[in-house]
Amino acid sequence: MADAPTRLAAVALADERGWYDRAPFALNAGDDLRAYTLRFPLAHRQLILASAQQRGLSPAFVYGLIRSESAWVQDAKSHANAYGLMQLIPETARRMAKAEKRVMANPLALFDPALNVALGTRYLSGMLQRFDGAHWLAAAAYNAGPQRVDQWLALRGDLEPDLFVETIPFKETREYVARVLAFALIYDWRLNGNAFSMEYAMSRGSGRPPVRREVACPLPPAFATIAH
Repeated sequence: MADAPTRLAAVALADERGWYDRAPFALNAGDDLRAYTLRFPLAHRQLILASAQQRGLSPAFVYGLIRSESAWVQDAKSHANAYGLMQLIPETARRMAKAEKRVMANPLALFDPALNVALGTRYLSGMLQRFDGAHWLAAAAYNAGPQRVDQWLALRGDLEPDLFVETIPFKETREYVARVLAFALIYDWRLNGNAFSMEYAMSRGSGRPPVRREVACPLPPAFATIAH
């Protein structure tokens, strides 16, 4: 196994060439986890910012979801038959494409980032509207389906958001929601130089911009000249 500086240099080179999926898989233990700018790349920035703005979404939330869904593997296909960056099921993608008046010739078209992000953000926006701006519920619905979230709310909707997430019956969805929100916070820092609080992430949308605070993510000395 290569030493840390060599490993970081290789991943940084891959990042420069647009191979954004290398870092999440190569930097996954020990001090490598602190190479945040490589592990959370601002890939497809103009596309994602434009799509998020069009849909009234937080760009950091979209970034966090993509990072959780595909880890930037553009041609990812899951065991559940989900495709591309935002891991869209073809049936869902076709509904979104019809609403968008866009052509989706076949599921492989979802490997195109522009189409995938356009349809994925439309669907995510619908989930956020359905659950009154609650990002944690929208994330849960994106993973497990909105009908299941409706069922969970009927049973435990009076719980505080953190307790609600901790009592989601599906382990995959519990961990997914926590991961999306944590990644969104990191991406808010990457996009803005500071970050919203987890309290904001676990609140229902109020239409007010988030209050952000300064965040410091110091690197080990060996990384300082590489992962910048």
